[in-house]
Amino acid sequence: MRKSTGFTLLELLTTVSLVGLFAGAALPNLSGLYHRRQLEQAADELALAIRQGRSLALAQNRTLWLATAAGPPATYCIATGNRCTGTVLATGTLNPVVTVSFDHSFETIEFDGRGEIRSPLPVAGALPSAAFSHSQDTGVASRELSLLSIFGKVQLQ
Repeated sequence: MRKSTGFTLLELLTTVSLVGLFAGAALPNLSGLYHRRQLEQAADELALAIRQGRSLALAQNRTLWLATAAGPPATYCIATGNRCTGTVLATGTLNPVVTVSFDHSFETIEFDGRGEIRSPLPVAGALPSAAFSHSQDTGVASRELSLLSIFGKVQLQ
């Protein structure tokens, strides 16, 4: 009687085929997760820029503006003058594969010396917002970033 060691060719081919089948089925789901993560990252970066503008205004005890420009790539700057005039204190670029469109009132945010947001103010309960969508995959749901002017906070949805 012979001892069997290892696997037969048929067993190896069956295993490799099954692994390939499962990997092929999982690949589209992994792609969607990656694109959603890019959207979340871009929204988080903009939220961080808003918090940075608020902190700088508070630390320097003067009025500062955060100006945004839609993209890709979407950019922002924090300056002592409206629309990035005056001294620019910080600039940044969001994820280049993410398209950001801003509500008109969200394009410039004004922080007073106490770090509070003076403009834009919500009109009739509508919060200024920015929409994030993936420029390479329209099947991925977009993210929304809303500005809660009263509290000077940012809310991700």
